[in-house]
Amino acid sequence: MHSIIGFLPIYFLIFYIGIPVAIVYFFYKKYERLAKKRNIELEKQTEALERIASIMERST
Repeated sequence: MHSIIGFLPIYFLIFYIGIPVAIVYFFYKKYERLAKKRNIELEKQTEALERIASIMERST
């Protein structure tokens, strides 16, 4: 019985603290990857729009 009581703090740390932290970390990393992809796409779009704007300026 005493050995079960000794392991309770470990179970508490794993199930009530560790698992929610792991879930939050997983979704944070997933969002971080998506944000990085979005930033790369926005940089490409901005570069293309700047080229178009410079061509329009030269043509007028």
